[in-house]
Amino acid sequence: MTRVRPLVPVGLLAVSALGCVSGGVESSPTPAASIEGIEEASGVTRIGEDLYIVGDHEPGTYYRLPLAGTQPPRIRIDPARLTRLELAAGPYAADLESINVLPDGRIVILSERLFCLLDKEGIVAGYDHSMAEFGGRGLEGLAVRPLEGRRARVAVLWEGGYPDPDRLPAPVAPMVCQNALRPVVVIHDLDADANEVSVKGKRVVSQFELRVPLPPGDEPFAQRFRAPDLVWHQWEIGAKQEWGFIVLLSSGYGQKPARGWPDECPESDGGKPLKYCYKWLQRFTDEGEPYGEPFDLADAWPKETRHANWEGMGWFEPRESLVFVYDEKLKKKAIDPQEAFVLPLPDGW
Repeated sequence: MTRVRPLVPVGLLAVSALGCVSGGVESSPTPAASIEGIEEASGVTRIGEDLYIVGDHEPGTYYRLPLAGTQPPRIRIDPARLTRLELAAGPYAADLESINVLPDGRIVILSERLFCLLDKEGIVAGYDHSMAEFGGRGLEGLAVRPLEGRRARVAVLWEGGYPDPDRLPAPVAPMVCQNALRPVVVIHDLDADANEVSVKGKRVVSQFELRVPLPPGDEPFAQRFRAPDLVWHQWEIGAKQEWGFIVLLSSGYGQKPARGWPDECPESDGGKPLKYCYKWLQRFTDEGEPYGEPFDLADAWPKETRHANWEGMGWFEPRESLVFVYDEKLKKKAIDPQEAFVLPLPDGW
């Protein structure tokens, strides 16, 4: 008999407010003929010879793409080769933002709406209300590295940036949307096969803000960074190998600056300065301090997707290259079929 694990409320999980109880296991793959692409791709990870991709538009859904026959750096996401996989939480597993694999073999997916980590059967870990979505800003990034005994050290990333006034009560928005918020990282450990873990108190290994760069200008008109995703990374600091992160940073303004202001993005599209200007990679220590100079991704992307909303990042070859996916509506595809993109690490990283 197949084991079924219900979705039981954990600590302060938003899922408890939904009264969500789920049964069943991962659904049968959906026939490829009914797949048109990945709506609003938000996370990517490589497992063996497959990419696994999740989008924040389809609740309870993620995709597998075989790498056989693809040609990096531009990997075609051919709908005919995609397999749609489903979570038992179904429609309750909403706003899925990042995907990874634990050392015990489970694929895990981060839900921004529920501020929890899910596997195919239910909740793996739930986070405190301080990690809840606020003004459209919430948990976006997930990084996993192995510890002894099939245990995992997990980092989740609250993205930061300017809150969206359209996603806040009208009386509150003018007071809280004038300034950008720093991204926050929470690190915790998971035992092999653990589930329904409430990540708070002593379970939190560390929690810190990322000291992201500050482009010139005054808020809310200046470009400020949010952080869509991160990976664990190890490099030499003071003749010692230290663990930290590579973080994907993406900037935008809170209010549109007047034409000619120094706050305007120096890059334009069709003659109009970009709202979402900079896309950088930055190394950070495990205390949130930036290390070295950022890497500007502007000239790295293919021309067709240079200004795309690059949201998901994972290792393609550990310590050698990263793979990225971008968020877009299928009806407005920049390229058909969509693509993932592989980038070698910058020199010296």
